[in-house]
Amino acid sequence: MSHPSPSELGPVQEALSIYPSGSAIIQVKNPTSSSNPRGASLAESKRADYPDEIIDEVFGGDADGKGRKFVPANPISLLNYDGAEILMIAEGKNAGEVLEKKDEKGTCL
Repeated sequence: MSHPSPSELGPVQEALSIYPSGSAIIQVKNPTSSSNPRGASLAESKRADYPDEIIDEVFGGDADGKGRKFVPANPISLLNYDGAEILMIAEGKNAGEVLEKKDEKGTCL
């Protein structure tokens, strides 16, 4: 994945703390996982409905069994499913700014 040019960065990139000099790893969540932090997952009925072949071949099976809970977003087509959940891990020189960013109520973003 590559970044847009600095002139193309907008409110979405700012909200996600994507910078021209930073990078991020995108992981896709296995929708079969039942161990989810409260408020950090879609309702089971709204999660991506991947075909069994994708669950088996890409995730390695059911997440509560032998499968993985997260996999790299490869193939990128995993993101084409409604309800696909991602984990975005930002890294780079702006990580401190990301951790210190707060909204009007003082809540970390």
